[in-house]
Amino acid sequence: YSEAKGMIDSGEEMYLSELEINSEGMMYPALGTYGRDFDFYWDLDPEDYPASRLLFISVESQYAAVEQYEEFLFNHSGELVFYYSSGGYDMQEERFYFNSGSLQRFILDDESTDRPDEETRRRGEEITMEAEGYARAFNLIH
Repeated sequence: YSEAKGMIDSGEEMYLSELEINSEGMMYPALGTYGRDFDFYWDLDPEDYPASRLLFISVESQYAAVEQYEEFLFNHSGELVFYYSSGGYDMQEERFYFNSGSLQRFILDDESTDRPDEETRRRGEEITMEAEGYARAFNLIH
């Protein structure tokens, strides 16, 4: 995570593809203010040149008065290894750590567990599916 964030902050070694939804700020029915900004950070896969390799996604969302920020970190094989979220309806900060597609650790605000309950595992599965959807979208445009 630190290595990826350092590469993003330095502006070197990674490419950036941006996607903005509702860039004009139009009001959405039943939502009001709505917008989502996706930043896809990627590099070239040295083993499958010139294929691109998705490494990190940041997502900023606004639904009416609710704002949320999310991060998805992928390993070099394209597997989700970390998810971070802050804000949202519950105004919580959460971190999910994955290994080989399996949820390993969960942190909610200041509480941490290496033994997630069933509800947390389901949430981890939802996050994994969301990350896979974003990765498919990225692959469609690259």
